[in-house]
Amino acid sequence: MTSRAALMLPFSALLLATAPTLAATTPAAIPPADVGNNPADPMLGGKDLGPSIACISTVQIRKTRVINEGVIMFQVGNRWYRNDMSPACTGLTSKMTIIDRAHGGQLCQGNIIDYVLPGAAVGMGTHQGSCMYGRFTPYMPPPPPAK
Repeated sequence: MTSRAALMLPFSALLLATAPTLAATTPAAIPPADVGNNPADPMLGGKDLGPSIACISTVQIRKTRVINEGVIMFQVGNRWYRNDMSPACTGLTSKMTIIDRAHGGQLCQGNIIDYVLPGAAVGMGTHQGSCMYGRFTPYMPPPPPAK
């Protein structure tokens, strides 16, 4: 039998729980994203660090940031990965929650995700759409501007 994990990625918190214990699991708090939904976001000005990969580990995700409808960034350990959604997630904003039924503890290219407006409880948000992960490219954001 394959273990199924339900992964919810709100952009102010990261919730990770296995499907049977979803209701009993307390979400781990992650600081709110400071990157907005602007296509000209500074996060897009970085550089690729190497070849893209098909999957990233859910247990190592430290931060998740929506850059725009077509790009979501994931911090895995000390490295960022850029995911160019395929196709773009029409209407996705940093205020929404991403729901991914991760298999084997990984987010993978081709996984279909749903995004919802936040609700009062898990499973109570209003469905806004679905889209699919592309490949995950190791990425280095540009340095902060000099003061």
